[in-house]
This record gives sequence, structure tokens and C-alpha cells, in this order.
Amino acid sequence: MKSELHPHPEIPAQTLARTTDKHPVLSAATPKERTPRLSWLHQIPQRLKLALQSLQFRQAQSAPNYEPLHLYLSPADLNPQLGTATTTPKRYATNPVNTFSKRLAQTQRMDLDSFRFMLDQLPELVSIEFFGHQHDPLETPELFEMMKYAARLNGTVTTLKTHGLLLPNRWHELLASPLDTVVINLIGHKPSIYSLISGRPLNEFMPLLNNIQALVQQRNAVHSPLKIVLRMIVDVHHVKYIPEMIQFAESLGVEGLQLDNFVKMTPTGPIKTDRTLYRDHPGFVEFLQQIQDTQVSSSRLQITLPVLLNRDMATHRYCEEAFTTISVDAQFNVSACSQQYLSADPIHKIWHSQAFNSVMYQNLRTHFSTPKSTVPLACQNCAKNMPCS
Repeated sequence: MKSELHPHPEIPAQTLARTTDKHPVLSAATPKERTPRLSWLHQIPQRLKLALQSLQFRQAQSAPNYEPLHLYLSPADLNPQLGTATTTPKRYATNPVNTFSKRLAQTQRMDLDSFRFMLDQLPELVSIEFFGHQHDPLETPELFEMMKYAARLNGTVTTLKTHGLLLPNRWHELLASPLDTVVINLIGHKPSIYSLISGRPLNEFMPLLNNIQALVQQRNAVHSPLKIVLRMIVDVHHVKYIPEMIQFAESLGVEGLQLDNFVKMTPTGPIKTDRTLYRDHPGFVEFLQQIQDTQVSSSRLQITLPVLLNRDMATHRYCEEAFTTISVDAQFNVSACSQQYLSADPIHKIWHSQAFNSVMYQNLRTHFSTPKSTVPLACQNCAKNMPCS
């Protein structure tokens, strides 16, 4: 569904119209005298030659353009590699197209008008995931108005990832919204595991658990179709507790359990450690297969078990995000990965005509489509780059 453009106050109107580069068409000059027309059979070699020349020309002159299908949006976060909302990079200081919104500089949160403008640049979206690195998306005042707008615009499926501590402030808005799934970052099923893996205070666990139970009760009371999913993290020391984690999630009345492999998250992406689950660790594959055949297959929950990583993933090319996904922060900065902030020079904004086909994207696509190519270091530590993820 094509939406009407919502002009952004900081961007000239002529920049809103996104253009598509037109490929030149090979043509031959018309001869002065018409030559006898060849039969269809005799034209085949000429047609094949022309088609080959045209293909070679297009491949040499351009890269294929893609349109993103999935949006990862951090509406309360700013890319730490690109400065803060109140600081404009020097190379953009005199360019009105890239001047940061005054309202954004004050709140450091994306607002509804900015969200409407952003969606106009992404006409093919089928899903949006609201998440945060430093800040919970629930800190965004107009978050649920954004979800309503996306649903009205083209029926986009929305997912919210939250640490859950702010749920009491907004669960009435949440249950009245068209949100499809909320993923709550519970980390573990015990206070000790929660604190050990997350590094957060031990006394946060019980309030978080109470928030989950209250949300389930209120969801059931109003007959909301909202799906509630718990996310927990498993390392080598706690993999044995997976059966307990499944039973714990079932007792809470949620719809899903997402179990993720432990990796250390850094500003430059995930890093494998000695606590990470590897495929070559004795017994791990068999243990998870046993759980899959027993508890997972019989549970009413939708359960995803942790993805075991290979120690060497330098030539793995299984991630598809460079071809399907775009990640945007509150300042409209574009990244080609949902798991980390990628720095780029020049910085691409969502309104740039080639934001999804920039050098950053083309480089990643080359890595993930060229046999034996070595992928970036962060991709060598990511579960999305495993064949079963």
C-alpha cells in the first residue's frame, strides 16, 4: 500500500522523492537501408549475444537494488559511534538535509511525526521490531501510537523487546495497541542466574517476575490476542537448567520461550567466550536433541532452543540481514545489522535514496554471497550466521 509522503520539517521537499537509477539500454543505430529480416531461428544467436552483452553491461555498471522487508528500530537509542543527538558531525554541519531535529535533540526519542516520515521511506516493510541497546523502547512516549500507525498503514506485524521493568507504567497502552508479540528479557528463571548473566542487581528479579504475571493476568482478562514470550540466556554452566526453564515458563502462562546462547555483547558486536555453547562440546548436541524430542515437542509453548556455535565461523555465509533487514536508531542513522551498530562513512540516513544499497550494505552482500569470503568479525560470533538459526 503506497502511503502519502509526510514532509519532515528539517528536510527539503525535493529530497523526499526517492529515485531509482535507470540502467542504460543497449541500442544500435538504425541503418539507412533496411536489411532483409532474418528468420526467427536465425535470430537466436544474435538475441543470445545481445542478452549476454546487456547482462555483462548491467553487472559492470551497477549493483542490484533491494528494498528492506524487516525494520529493527531502536526509538530511544542513539548510535554511540556517531555522536549524540546534540552533536552534529562536522562534515554535516552545513548540510540542512542532515541537520538533526531540534525536538529530537531535546528528547533523544523518536516521535510519531518522525516515525511516519520514516515509514514513507520503507514502502515494502512486513515487520517491525522495537528494541533497545542502552534504553528500553518503553521510554519512547509515542511508542504505541507508532504501532497503531504502522498497523493502519499496511498491516505491519510489530514486536516489542523490553527488559520488562517499565511494564506497569504502560501495560494498558500495550494491551490496547495492535502489538503482535512482546518479548520480555527475563534472562533466567532464578534471581541468581538473572544477576550473574545480566550483571544487573539481584533485587530486580522479583519485581520483573511480578510484572510478567500481572501482564498475563490483565491480558487474559481483556481477551487480548497479544503473545507474550520470555527470553532467557544459557551458558555452559546453566545449560543443564533448560528443562527447568521450560517448566517455569509454562507455569507463567506465556506463549513462548526464547533460549539464546551466551555471547558477550560489546559496542562492536557479539564476542564468543569460554561460557559460549559450541557444537563440538561433548554432549551438547545430544542433550538439546533429547529436549527437543521430549519437552519441546510436547509443550504448548513455542520454544526456540539455543543455537550452538562453531568455533570457526569465518567463512559462514548464512545470515540474510544484509539483503532483507534495515536497522535504524532514533536519529535516522542506518545500520546493516540488527545485532550491532555499524559505523559508516558517510553516515547514511533513512531518507537517502541509497540507504539500503549503500557501500556498507554492498560490502556485506559481497561477503555473504562470495564463496570462501571471510565475513566481518562480529558475524563470526553471531547465531544468525549459523545454518540452523
